[in-house]
Amino acid sequence: MLLTNKFPFLGSTIPALQKAILSAEPDYSPIKNKDIVDLLTRMLKKDPKERIEILGICTDPWVTNND
Repeated sequence: MLLTNKFPFLGSTIPALQKAILSAEPDYSPIKNKDIVDLLTRMLKKDPKERIEILGICTDPWVTNND
């Protein structure tokens, strides 16, 4: 939402939104920066065992880049 000004998952009801979060993939096409798309993809993995951990987030190039 902060990067694209739109919600990553859509649903007209709470159950529909929950279903979208659990089954749909967010649309990253409006985001041009490949580093943040990579980080978001790793953060939003459906399987918690595959998700990036906090240390990985803190040391990710998008987070540590000082440009």
